[in-house]
Amino acid sequence: MKVALLGYGTIGKDTAALIEACPALEVAQIYVRPGKENAAEKKTSDYEAILADPEIAAVAEAMGGLEPAYSMLKAALLQKKHVVTANKQLVSVHGPELARLAEEQGVAFLFNASCGGGLPYLTSIADARQSDRLEQVGGVLNGTTNFILNAVQLKGGDFDSALKEAQRRGFAELDPSDDIEGRDTARKCILACGVAFGRLPPEQEMAIEGIASLHPADVEFFHSRGLRCRLTARAGLAEGFLNVCVQPTLVTEDDPLYNLPGGSLVWYQGVGSGRVHMTARAAHNPTASAMVRDLTTAAQGRHFPMLPTDSRLVTPRADGMVCSYYLRVNGQLPQEPVWVWHPCDAGSWCETGPLPAADVHRMAQALRREGSEVFFAALPD
Repeated sequence: MKVALLGYGTIGKDTAALIEACPALEVAQIYVRPGKENAAEKKTSDYEAILADPEIAAVAEAMGGLEPAYSMLKAALLQKKHVVTANKQLVSVHGPELARLAEEQGVAFLFNASCGGGLPYLTSIADARQSDRLEQVGGVLNGTTNFILNAVQLKGGDFDSALKEAQRRGFAELDPSDDIEGRDTARKCILACGVAFGRLPPEQEMAIEGIASLHPADVEFFHSRGLRCRLTARAGLAEGFLNVCVQPTLVTEDDPLYNLPGGSLVWYQGVGSGRVHMTARAAHNPTASAMVRDLTTAAQGRHFPMLPTDSRLVTPRADGMVCSYYLRVNGQLPQEPVWVWHPCDAGSWCETGPLPAADVHRMAQALRREGSEVFFAALPD
């Protein structure tokens, strides 16, 4: 099957290299910005020519962003070309529309590369959805934060040094804010919700907390209790509502997340299957590998809709997720309710009783608006 690559950055180049070793696929054209064309390397800025070429059966998008990616992929689907993408933002906003269009045109719209790295996470959820009623999805979805958390908890390093090492080794972007503030995890969780439940929560309406405020005093608390911290996502349906939460979570030694060396650990839970875990170590080009796997799936005609046909955007909640929390505040302490506070090198900490996640996230935002530094993490059940 002949493929047009859209974008030729790191992911595009890695995808092209993997396609060269795949007998079922061939790179026919590479779309690049005007001024970077090179006919000898199959690079073109003429997207209309790609659309008009009947031999190009699929486009693989690795540009990122909403535009022009959305318009280009929609046009490709209208020309009955398979679409494969690694674009989390695009799928979270326009996924339902593009999925319905792909079904109408009888072609594939596949986006495994947008979540789970080299793991076939979304495909597994979509497959399980055909025969089981899924209740929850979640896990550690961001390898960068896991690398940093392992460095500070297992090696005794400080946060900034761990982040710089992650950047040096290619695990973190030059601007790591999406990773350490939890937004990348949230975007991947949105896609898992869409595939599992047919409901996609807008990112700006989700309860999202990252690890940017982590302090050595917090790590000291984790060690004192024999716990480890992971940045996790969890989502599930309860009484017809979608509850979603991204936040630091403390786990015990018997939890599969405790000894996670790197990469991701994801899971889904079904009525029939129970909880199914999948894990992958950090790899050189997991996203490109997933792109090629999706292209091969489309070429072989083995695809089925990843998003249910009735998928839609919905307002999420976090009040259905209740647990106790470790909470550290450096500044004005919350007045209500009254908890037992303990002094530490970075303010004061306490252990709360059971609270809805939504309440804790709102409290942290209010304290920060007053100038306080806050870190919190869910305690084990």
